[in-house]
Amino acid sequence: MTIRVELPKGQWAEIAEADEITVEEKWHLERATVAATAANVRLERFAATLAVKVRNELTDVEKKREAELRSKVANKRLPKAQKDEAQRGIDAINTGIANMAVTMAYGQLSKDDQDAIDHYEAVRVLVFLRDWGLTPERPVPTSLDELRKIPNVVMKEIARRTAGIDITDLDFSFSIEGEKDPKAPTGDSDVSEEPAAAAS
Repeated sequence: MTIRVELPKGQWAEIAEADEITVEEKWHLERATVAATAANVRLERFAATLAVKVRNELTDVEKKREAELRSKVANKRLPKAQKDEAQRGIDAINTGIANMAVTMAYGQLSKDDQDAIDHYEAVRVLVFLRDWGLTPERPVPTSLDELRKIPNVVMKEIARRTAGIDITDLDFSFSIEGEKDPKAPTGDSDVSEEPAAAAS
């Protein structure tokens, strides 16, 4: 069963669930995951530090607004609907801070780390994307080169939705040398190889 993703301007995409990907697609995803793991760890560390900096630099108006929202959440006399609305406001502030921190942290990564993260995101989209309806019409990409030519807003939205797919049941326990799975890609393989049939 595929998941329908609504895109801007009435466009749409369908992405596969984790249990629908093929063995070959799983291998491509594994290789991209291994390559990006260290980069993502560094990204998270930078972002955690920068989030503190971003929060400290909130304006007095923003800090006052957050304090008011927290006061409402803690007020036991307020109706649940008002407390829930206040909590959503706090969540929106925290999300904004986190997004800004990640953006800033990404800029502090080396080019190799940035390339590894971008490659993982692209492979993930290519592996899970099954169909779409874009305006003007264009075929579903079957290679990374084709994927790079799609509108950025489309790429980012599909990437965001595929990031929410639970892949914890997939086996990423193979060794980089391929000792546990002789068919798995090895550490000496070309990690830039494209999942040519991933979206077929």
